[in-house]
Amino acid sequence: MLLGACNSEANDKNESLDSVMDTAQVGDCFVSQGKEVKPVECTQTHDSELFAREAHDTTDVYPGDVELETTSFAMCKKALVAQYPDAAENDGLTIQVANPTKEAWNAGQHEYLCFAEWNNNQTQPLSEIFTQ
Repeated sequence: MLLGACNSEANDKNESLDSVMDTAQVGDCFVSQGKEVKPVECTQTHDSELFAREAHDTTDVYPGDVELETTSFAMCKKALVAQYPDAAENDGLTIQVANPTKEAWNAGQHEYLCFAEWNNNQTQPLSEIFTQ
């Protein structure tokens, strides 16, 4: 699922997480700035990378924040380890999940985003850090 090259075109524009939910592609890298993120090339200093876009299987009513977060996190962890088994052993990497809001869910948006977030900034994409 993770692409070998980063898809993001670097720009000087900060985007809200909601905007990223709509436009980000797997392999895009970002610099977090509070509640906003700035897309950057993965060869530039960055603190996170989108490694999966997935959709929840259910089309039922909104499952609630806790259930949604628990399910999404487990699926993101599974996706990361499937792509990069060595990532599970890296203490400097955490998984962050962006879930749809209740309003977005009720409007049919069931997709969630999986980000690898680094404690220390990186200048390479995941595909180069965790070569298989």
